[in-house]
Amino acid sequence: MASKRAHNLRDATEHLAYEIDMFYQQGEKFERLNEKKHGNSNSGQSEQQGTKPKQIVLNALCEAFYVHARILINFIYNRGSHGDMRAREYCKQWKPCLPQELDQLSCHVNAMIMHLTWNRDTLYGLTRRWPVKKLMEDLAGPLVEFHELVENTSPNLFAPGLAVAIGKCRKYVA
Repeated sequence: MASKRAHNLRDATEHLAYEIDMFYQQGEKFERLNEKKHGNSNSGQSEQQGTKPKQIVLNALCEAFYVHARILINFIYNRGSHGDMRAREYCKQWKPCLPQELDQLSCHVNAMIMHLTWNRDTLYGLTRRWPVKKLMEDLAGPLVEFHELVENTSPNLFAPGLAVAIGKCRKYVA
């Protein structure tokens, strides 16, 4: 276990549970609303500009979904800034390889949502076509695998809410 005390690690998993829960709930809601609007449930499309109230809600869901995706990518693949939670703090042997497409998505989220950048126009088409359901599937496997590994080695290290959140993403594991 890393230098964090066990009860701090346990308490912090409530935040991880929240991120997982919001990621999957917002992804599912975004898909449903997007399907109603575009008739295509797996496109991850959102309008760049829109002033209609429904478009504002769709854009906000899209942005929130990708922010939670970025947070989970950073956690599960041991990335991020100083002070960010990382999966390896719970299990030293957890060292998954970040798939190139998730790394690329994280960069796009940084450029499109987290920062006001000069290259938004060139990245816009790439990010908006990211399949929402595929992203939920791509993160579900590593999240479930991480949870099972830690549960098997340190069963009391997670707060109860994390098991509930992991249960929600299990339906996306291939």
